[in-house]
Amino acid sequence: MSLDPHIADRYVEVAGRKIRYIEKGEGRALVCLHGVGFSLSADMWLPHLDAFAAISRVICLDIPGWGLSDPLPEPTFQAWADTLKGFADALGITEMDVFGYSVGGWIACLTARDHPGLVRRLVLLDAPGMNIEAPNFIANFKPPSREHLKEDMEMHAGDAACLYATDAQVDAMMARLSRPGAEDAYRAAAGEVANPESRRANALHSVFPVLTMPILIAQMDNAGAVLIRYMFEAYQLAPNGRMLIYFGGTRRFVHGVRPVAEATAIEFFTAESVPPAPRK
Repeated sequence: MSLDPHIADRYVEVAGRKIRYIEKGEGRALVCLHGVGFSLSADMWLPHLDAFAAISRVICLDIPGWGLSDPLPEPTFQAWADTLKGFADALGITEMDVFGYSVGGWIACLTARDHPGLVRRLVLLDAPGMNIEAPNFIANFKPPSREHLKEDMEMHAGDAACLYATDAQVDAMMARLSRPGAEDAYRAAAGEVANPESRRANALHSVFPVLTMPILIAQMDNAGAVLIRYMFEAYQLAPNGRMLIYFGGTRRFVHGVRPVAEATAIEFFTAESVPPAPRK
C-alpha cells in the first residue's frame, strides 16, 4: 500500500507484469519517475502530489526492479523504456509530460527518443545519462539498517519529512524492502544501471540532439552522484533545453525534489508556450 493511507495503490498489466502506481488529479498526464535508490518508488513523489495534482493528472509508478512492481526477467535500459511506453498505452495516454529524477530521467529520455510525440515536456532532475562511470553507492550496495533507511527517507522528503518519513512509514518501507525477492530484484536492476557497457550503449550524448521538446535540466550545485558538468553538456546538446541550478544545499540535502525545483517544474509545465532557449 502507499505510505499515504489516503492514496490508493493501483496496478496495471504491461507485457504480462503488474506495474504499481499512484495517481491524483485530472487533466494532462504528468508521469513522475523515481531514482535509483533501493528505497525509492512512486512514494518519493508523495510530498509533491498535491502541488502537481493541482495542474495535471499526476501519475507515479514503480519502475520494475523497485517498489511493488513485478521485476523484469532481464532488466535493461531498453526494457525499462519499453515498459514506460507500455504503461502509457495501458492507461490510454497518448501525450504526457514527464518529471524524471535520477535514473528515471534517463529512462524518460530513451522513451522520448523511441516514441516521438509521446513526451510533450520533460523535466530532468539530477539525471544521469551523460556520465559513463556509475556512482559508487550502486556498486557498494547493501540493504540499509532501519536508521539509515530513516535518514534516506528524510533526505528525499525534505521539508515534508514530518509527514512522509514518520516512524510508522519507515517501518512500512522496511517491511516492503524486506519482502522475499525485493533485494534480488533491486540488485539485478542496479547491476544494469552500474554496468559500464550498458551505460555506454545507452548514454544520452546521441539522444539529446534528437529530443526537440522543451527540456528543463535541473540540479543542485553540489550534487555528488552526477557532476554538474554533465548538466551543462546535456543543455548544450538538447536543441530546446534550459537549465535550473539551485544553490546553497549541504551534502545532507542534495537528494530529492526541493521546493524550488517543484515550483519551477510547475511553471515549466503550465506555461502556455516555452520558447527555445537563446543560443550563442
